[in-house]
Amino acid sequence: MGQLDETLLKLRKKYGAAIVKGSDIRSLELERVSTGSLALDLETGGGFPFGRIVELFGREGSGKTAVAIKVAANVQQLGRPVVWIDVEGAFDGEWAALLGLKLEDLTLAKPQTGEEAGEILEAVVRSGECGLVVLDSVGALMPALEQEKSMAEEPEKIGGIAMLMTRLCHRVGSSLNTYDAEGGWNNCLVLLLNQVREDLKIRYGNPEIAPGGHALRHAASIIIRLNRGEWIEDTLPGGEKVKIGHAIRFRTEKNKTFSPFRESQFNFYFSGPLKGQIDAVEEILRYGQLRGVVAVEGRTFRYDDVKAVGRDNFLTILRQDRPLAERIRSEVLRVSIHRQGGEAR
Repeated sequence: MGQLDETLLKLRKKYGAAIVKGSDIRSLELERVSTGSLALDLETGGGFPFGRIVELFGREGSGKTAVAIKVAANVQQLGRPVVWIDVEGAFDGEWAALLGLKLEDLTLAKPQTGEEAGEILEAVVRSGECGLVVLDSVGALMPALEQEKSMAEEPEKIGGIAMLMTRLCHRVGSSLNTYDAEGGWNNCLVLLLNQVREDLKIRYGNPEIAPGGHALRHAASIIIRLNRGEWIEDTLPGGEKVKIGHAIRFRTEKNKTFSPFRESQFNFYFSGPLKGQIDAVEEILRYGQLRGVVAVEGRTFRYDDVKAVGRDNFLTILRQDRPLAERIRSEVLRVSIHRQGGEAR
């Protein structure tokens, strides 16, 4: 036995599973959960990866909470526990249930300070049994010292949230970076929601920033910016137009598990017949065109023996024939995996 082998043996005895051989690791392939959007799944490499930190940030009404609830509902479908840390105090159980979340299987925490939120998050992750923990939101974290001050007092420190997130990211990162011979790596997905704010000191360029400091940017494996796109309107019998949804645009600002800087969008409805749903059929047709699964000749759309003149007419066929839509979706996924198989890292 060489000097290195003896050293590693001593380190294993001292630190246990902190040092393992590559051959002892069950799998390095990331397990992912669907976001509920075909576009977001494809452009992130197959969905959000377990065992990593993912940040969603954007302005108010950009769809952060809706995406988080959809992810949470899909994690529940996998039979894994979900914990929601509601720092803002804005969790709406009725809305979450409409989007597919099972409230009876959800654990909701309502911390009073940023430190409480951090301790809950770390403890849940370190347990090794949680499938998803959502922190809503980073921008709402308030250090205990700030909460104890009166409104008339000046803040004691600048960057209190950033300092808090620095400690939290270090602790959560340490919790995720644990390996068990039987259970494998800690497979908890940490989903952090964050808002966009404006830095008044920035006079040139984009003044928008997201709270949390550089520690959060380093710790997160995936960072996604969400923006509200065009409104989706419906016409009432009297001719009045009402807003029933909007497009959610996204861009992957960082992705350590797949190619970054990808952009796309999907439609989300907050009213009407598709209330609380992502327009999956529209995504299937759009990516069917992009991947060459659905042929387009002039105004004619065709898939196998099914064809229609006009995009809306083909969409109507897919909405009425869900098995057909699922066949196209499966083929889109197969083609996408074949084309992008070498891009994940």
